[in-house]
Amino acid sequence: MNSTPKNALLLTVLLAVVALFVCPGCATVPVPAKRDPIAGRKTGDFGFLRNGKLTRSDVVAKLGASNYDFSDIRVTVYSITTVQPRGLFLITVVPAGTVTRGRTELQIALIEFDEQDRVKRSTILTTTKHPREAAVNWLAGKSP
Repeated sequence: MNSTPKNALLLTVLLAVVALFVCPGCATVPVPAKRDPIAGRKTGDFGFLRNGKLTRSDVVAKLGASNYDFSDIRVTVYSITTVQPRGLFLITVVPAGTVTRGRTELQIALIEFDEQDRVKRSTILTTTKHPREAAVNWLAGKSP
């Protein structure tokens, strides 16, 4: 038997095996987001806000000055962390590095005060919106 058909068959099988690894191409697999704290704050630092008898000065004494204070809607905003969604970039099956997936988000604590400057309610949420827009949506009962 001639070796040319055997070589052609071997070359075809080899190319098919290589194509199985190369053809899937590139992919990005989600990995946990990168979180960078702001001013050393953690979500646990805001647990004391459950007491509805706290005043604005009590909050400032415990947490320091807020990042945003919207006095017209009586909401104070503390930035907690920046959240950067990421993915693992794969070339075929080999990790090639991490990539950014989506927009950077901001995790914030919103505190609403009543007319006597006492804590009325609070929440922690993650948003891509400006803190004022997030506060207005929160007050209106809309999702972040």
